[in-house]
Amino acid sequence: MTANSKKIAIAFLALVFAFSLLLPSLVFAVAAEGDAAASGAVKAKANAGLCAKVEDFYARSITQLADKEAKYQDKKLEREKALVEKYAERQAKQDKARANWDSKKDGLFAKLENRAATDEQKQAAAAYQQAVTAAVAAKRAALDAALAEFNAGLTEQINSRQTAFAAALAAYKTAVSAAQETAKAACGGTAEAQKIRVDLKASLKAAREKLISDIKGLNKIKINLSSLVGAKKDVISQANADFKAALAAARTELKAALAAGTDTDTDTNANTNTATQ
Repeated sequence: MTANSKKIAIAFLALVFAFSLLLPSLVFAVAAEGDAAASGAVKAKANAGLCAKVEDFYARSITQLADKEAKYQDKKLEREKALVEKYAERQAKQDKARANWDSKKDGLFAKLENRAATDEQKQAAAAYQQAVTAAVAAKRAALDAALAEFNAGLTEQINSRQTAFAAALAAYKTAVSAAQETAKAACGGTAEAQKIRVDLKASLKAAREKLISDIKGLNKIKINLSSLVGAKKDVISQANADFKAALAAARTELKAALAAGTDTDTDTNANTNTATQ
C-alpha cells in the first residue's frame, strides 16, 4: 500500500468514525421533528374536540338557563296573582264594612233627631251628624292613603327585584358567552387542551358564583317590606287616634245638649268604629 493509499484509507476511516458519531444525533433530530409534528396533530385534534364540547356545553347551558328563567317567571306570575287576590279580598271586606255602616247611619242619625225636642238639641244633633260624617271620611281617606302608599311601595320593591334579577341574569349570560369565545379562540392557538379546559372551568365558576351572590342579595326585599308595613301601621294608628278624639269631642257636645244617657252614644261609637276599617 502506497503512502497515498494509506492516507486515503485513514481519511476514510476518520470520516466513517465521525459520521458514526453524528448519526445518532441526526436520527434523534429527525425523530424529534416527527414527534413534534405528531404532537401538534394530537394537540390540534384534542383542541378541536374540546371546542366541539364547548359549543355543545354552551348550547345546553343556554337551554337550561332559559328553562329556569321560564320557571322563575311562572312563579313570579303566581306570586303576583296571589298578591292581587289578597288585596282584592281585603278590599272587599273593607268595602262591605263601610257599606254596612253607610246603610245604617241614616237610621242612627234619625234616632238622634227624634230625641231632639228643642231647636238647640236639633242643632246639636245635626252638628253631631256632621262631626261623625267628617270623622269617618277623614279616617277612610287616611286608611286609603296608607294602603295606596303600601301597595305602591310593594310594587316598587317587586319591580326593583325583577330589574335586579334581569340584570344579574344578563351579566351571567354575558360572562358565559365571553368564556366560551375565549375558549374557542384558544382552541385555534397553541394552548394545551388541559389549560383551555381549566381556564374555562374557572371562568364559568366565577360567573356562577357571582350569579348566586346577586340572587341572594335580592332577598333583602323582606327588610324593605318590614319598613313598609311599619309605616302603614303608624298611619293607621294615628288615623284611629284622630277618629276616636273627634268622636269623643262630638259626643261630649251632644251629651251637653241632649242631657241623655249613653245608649245612643255607645251604639253610634260601635258602628262608626267598625265601619271605617
